[in-house]
Amino acid sequence: MRDLFNHFLAYAVVCFVMNIKKLAPIPGPPVKPNELERVAALNSYNILDTAQESDFDELTELASAICQTPIALISLVDTNRQWFKARKGIPVAETPKEFSFCAHAIASTDPMLIVPDASKDARFSSNPLVTGDPHITFYAGVPLVDEQGFGLGSLCVIDNKVRNLSETQVQALKILAKQVIGRLALRRRVLDQNTLNNRLFESNQELIESEARFRSLVLQAPVGICIIRAKDLLIQDVNDLYLALIGKTRPAIENKSIWDAVPELAATYAPIVQEVIRSGIAFSEKEHELLLQRMQIREVVIVDFFYEPIRDVTGVVHSIMIIAIDVTEKVKATRKIQEVEERVRLAVKAAAIGTYDLEFDTGILISSDRFNEIFDMGSFGQWADYLAKIHPEDMAIRDAAHQLALKTGHLFYELRIIRSDNAVHWIRITGQYYFKENKVTRVLGTAIDITEFKRLQEIKDEFISVASHELKTPVTSLKASLQLLDSIKHDPFADIHIKLIEQASRSTNKMALLLDDLLNSSRLSDGKITLDKRFFFIADLFNSCCEQVALEGKHELIITADKSLQLFADEKRIEQVIVNFLNNVIKYAPASKEIELVAIRENNKVRISVTDKGPGIQEDKIPFLFDRYYKVQNEGQNYSGLGLGLYISSEIIKAHKGTIGVESELGKGSKFWFALPAD
Repeated sequence: MRDLFNHFLAYAVVCFVMNIKKLAPIPGPPVKPNELERVAALNSYNILDTAQESDFDELTELASAICQTPIALISLVDTNRQWFKARKGIPVAETPKEFSFCAHAIASTDPMLIVPDASKDARFSSNPLVTGDPHITFYAGVPLVDEQGFGLGSLCVIDNKVRNLSETQVQALKILAKQVIGRLALRRRVLDQNTLNNRLFESNQELIESEARFRSLVLQAPVGICIIRAKDLLIQDVNDLYLALIGKTRPAIENKSIWDAVPELAATYAPIVQEVIRSGIAFSEKEHELLLQRMQIREVVIVDFFYEPIRDVTGVVHSIMIIAIDVTEKVKATRKIQEVEERVRLAVKAAAIGTYDLEFDTGILISSDRFNEIFDMGSFGQWADYLAKIHPEDMAIRDAAHQLALKTGHLFYELRIIRSDNAVHWIRITGQYYFKENKVTRVLGTAIDITEFKRLQEIKDEFISVASHELKTPVTSLKASLQLLDSIKHDPFADIHIKLIEQASRSTNKMALLLDDLLNSSRLSDGKITLDKRFFFIADLFNSCCEQVALEGKHELIITADKSLQLFADEKRIEQVIVNFLNNVIKYAPASKEIELVAIRENNKVRISVTDKGPGIQEDKIPFLFDRYYKVQNEGQNYSGLGLGLYISSEIIKAHKGTIGVESELGKGSKFWFALPAD
């Protein structure tokens, strides 16, 4: 009576608050034409306002455990109220029919009413049981339909968070609802005074059948279940899933206590079971690791388990229902997903990719540190702050890309941004549009700084242009020479023949050198170059190099090298590097009268250098001299070549485990050098 009084007091307060705030009335449940007959059928069971019964309480306990919800009810819908024959998780015994979810369930033609989120359902969003205690969010109810087809109420499970049920849980809840109907039918037969003796017999039979069905439900439940007797912990019922979990056979545990069946768990869990029996309070554990002796093998199993006390009609705990769910694979899968996410995070970090998450309606932007770094933002900013960084001439590119993304859902564009130091950087933006009701709500994407890529692309394009030009010149000359030779092939041999042959030979040699550079560059980048290392005297190598360089009397070559100084390396490759250094001096420093070629031993290295007294190299160009395709272009001058010589030289020295570099000062000259291990 105290619970009933408290409920009506709470209801009165709710109604008073609703009147003060002038809230819109709660949408009532629909009423079928046979409502009077339905209520009469309910009253024929003589169950309203009766005392709690363990049969019904156990079913709500089982429904709550299987569906993993804090609340489970057997609700019977009267004329103006819904009354709870069995309840788990709420203190009140009834609520007004206007607030009843179950009234909606029995009015529906569907076999089950599921409400994933009541706050977003027009039927229930203003319901005080949703907006206030017990804050119902999720509801799932199976109508309790008797043999005449009348919906008496429902077996329902309730949670205060958005969720849903698995197919297995849905089927289990339907089976339990049939159990409730069976028990209701049993009560009515027992109370039928006209056939008391028959009904007593039938009740006994129904009870036996009900117990069998309950045992069948335990055996067929989609989770591991073991029921133990409270007084001696003897195992009464156990299903195959529980046996599989503990790795035992049914004969091995028959007529044994739970700790005789699984002794490895006794030390930890025996005190917990005793406390559940003493207090009557359930105990549960999520994703708990158990070390079990399964089929003579010790294994770690991860489980969700529940110890649910089962009471008799006097309220005494007579049994414990152990529910165990093997979540080993689920946990392992979750951990694998977490590992994959971590690898993706590390990959994104290693690739220097910035990420962003933009809400279109609010303009709220969540961006990674790398994204902010790319856009030169010290911390998180509004989307407008990032847009302000875009080069004015490239805004049209961005706008066009977003217009296309509205049709395809995929965003991609490249544009320039201006950083705070006025440096211009190229940025590549990608993204995925997310729509709701044909309206963009969110964009997820990445940003990457492609400034260096653009620079290399420009160098590559310039190289292709230069290569085409450099190859075209000797080819044109060779073609002209051959055409002239062909036109005079019947004339007596004269000086013109010699000149044309020499010219053709020079053109052929030039093409061969250009093609050699390309081939060497390709081999070096593919790591296919091989070294033929031998001991040789550096002084002899210098003399060979001088013979290959056309000084033409314009330069004086000053050689400094100990005649006994030897080097273990690929002589032809090292000669290629030195010749390249000398040819660069002749090309870029033609006014340097003296060229110094020096080889000295420094500790355990041999250092070789070529020094000129030419115009020198600008400091900002020095870092790129050994890049592939890079060519130094001075104002007003255009030099031939593919920009591969120094790159090839650098790769040759690296293949020898050596170092290479340049020292230069404008107006004073340059020194190109490399150092190799002496032994």
